[in-house]
Parts: sequence; C-alpha cells; structure tokens
Amino acid sequence: MVDDNSSDLHLAVPDILAPDASLEIGYFGTGLSPGQKTTYGELAIEDYVTELQKGDFDQITDMTTLKSSHEIRIMLDGEGDRSHKRKLYTCFVHEVELRNEIYVLFDGQWFRVSPDYHKEIEDAYAALLKPAFRVMTAAPNERALIAELEQVPELISMDQTKVSPKGATNASLEPCDFLSKTKQLIHLKDGHSSAPLSHLWNQGLVSAEAFVSDEVYRKGFRTATQKRERKFSKQGFAALLPDGRTKPVPGDYTVVFGVMRRPYAASGRVGLPFFSKVALRAAAERISRMGFPVELHLIQKQ
Repeated sequence: MVDDNSSDLHLAVPDILAPDASLEIGYFGTGLSPGQKTTYGELAIEDYVTELQKGDFDQITDMTTLKSSHEIRIMLDGEGDRSHKRKLYTCFVHEVELRNEIYVLFDGQWFRVSPDYHKEIEDAYAALLKPAFRVMTAAPNERALIAELEQVPELISMDQTKVSPKGATNASLEPCDFLSKTKQLIHLKDGHSSAPLSHLWNQGLVSAEAFVSDEVYRKGFRTATQKRERKFSKQGFAALLPDGRTKPVPGDYTVVFGVMRRPYAASGRVGLPFFSKVALRAAAERISRMGFPVELHLIQKQ
C-alpha cells in the first residue's frame, strides 16, 4: 500500500478457462448485483471493484464469504457458463516484502520466495525485456491490436494461419501472430485475457521447435506467408523464410513475446506477475538453446 491507497494487487487467471482468448467474462457471487450481468473483455481488478460498488457490499461479511462465493464465468448468450468458471480469490495476484521476506499471492495461496531465487527470476526477466515495437496502444484487446498492426508495412499478419507439422495433419500450429521484415517471429497476447500467459510462452516454444526441426512445417509456414502477402498486398516476407528442405539459422530470427498490460496502480509500471516470469524464463531458456534470441515486449494499454 502507498499513501494514496493505490495497490499493485491485480487479477490474473492462473489456468486456462477456455482456449478462445476473445471470450467475455462476468462476475458472480454474494453481494454482487443480481440480474443482467455486465460483460468484460478482460480480467481487471478495476472492473471487479466496479461490480462491488454496484452491488450490496454489506452482504460480504468477511473474506471467507468472498473466497467461497465470488467467481468469474465465461459469458455465453448473456448468461454465465458454470462449466467455465474460476473462483475469484484464486485470480488475485500480489507481491509484498514483509520483514525482509518476499511473499507472492498466486492461485489462492501465499508463497514465500527466497531472495536469491527472486533475484534470479527478476534478473532473467530484465534480460529478456526490450523496448517494445509498439510502446502503447488504445486497442482494448488482442483482436483490436492485431487489426491495428495489420496496417504496419513492416509486419505481415500470420494470425489464425494454421500449419500442420509432419505426420500430424490435424494438429495445426499458428507459426506466429506477425512476421516482421527484420525476421521477428512475434507472438501476441492480451495479458488480461481469459487464458494465462503460459499459453503464450508455450506457443512460442512449440512453433520455434517446429521451425527448426520440421521441413513440412517450414514449407507450410512459407506457403501460408505467400497467401498472406496476396491478401494484404505486401511483398518480401515469404523470401525471409527457408523452403522446406533448407534449415533456418535460428540466430537470424528473434522470437518476440508481445504482451498487452495495463500499468499497476501504485507503481505506474507495466509488468508481469511473478510466476508468469518464472514460466517465461523456462520457455525462453529452451528457445535460446535452439539458437534463437528471445525478447519480451510489454505494450501498455491505455
């Protein structure tokens, strides 16, 4: 807490609610307003506070009531889908230093993190963090940001292209969200969406592995890029990729994770939850061992 009563307490989904990142959510539970629910395109503590203010806060007698009752649900046809829900308390994320000890609240539990390990993770995170190719955006979600970036001449959208690896015709992979003229393989995610950031790290890892090892995948990637060149009337992107028989030089390409995030209320900084940094380091190390440079770009949501 700081003097203006702002806090870096925020919300993040610790596991996948549904694979579709564009789904909307609603807030349910004791003391929250009944009837027709407002739907939100992201998980944000500011929206949760709004729902608390709209309801009857006196019904929330203690933390036990909140922990047992409040939840988020995927909204379908104006109703909350009970099969895709998550206890709200497990989405609280906070990091605090108390009496020289570091504690992290994640997935409904408090973890004490050793200072040495905390520094190790933070140093790895700082090494990956680079100036973002898009510093700030007014786009409200990932889909809107993709539409915005499709207008950039130096980028070609590979969003929702599906490339099948060798021997797995129906196991289609998305090579990246954007390929840049400087050979960046850009993977994007709204950091406040209904899926955790670990989904993004894994996407980058799997596509990098296929790019290096699978000639069928590389051929499909190049073919998909040629189709996108025709769709967007752009040139010069497919030529950046090897054909199926030629292996790429990983050092010539950079795997970029672009994450949309709102700044924290207290610090005003854009950052990631601690355990998202832990998962990022693990994925980045595996990608780096293949020879790819890896970068994290934080895109501030207005």
